[in-house]
Amino acid sequence: MPETPASGKKAKLPLHWKMAIGFGLGLLLGLVVHATGGADAEWVKQVTTYVTGPFSKIFLNLIFMLIVPLL
Repeated sequence: MPETPASGKKAKLPLHWKMAIGFGLGLLLGLVVHATGGADAEWVKQVTTYVTGPFSKIFLNLIFMLIVPLL
């Protein structure tokens, strides 16, 4: 039975809605970045190098840490 705010507990947002919202926000952010200078803009290069770069390396290392022991 789904929980409702009337029962005193907050209803959780289903996973498929969270994924759809994330996809929509990513699409919107990508369009804004493309419209404001694209990949050639200096601030985009800085953000991808110093912000998203380390997160992507950490993410890939975590994936490899899970996959390699399985092989």
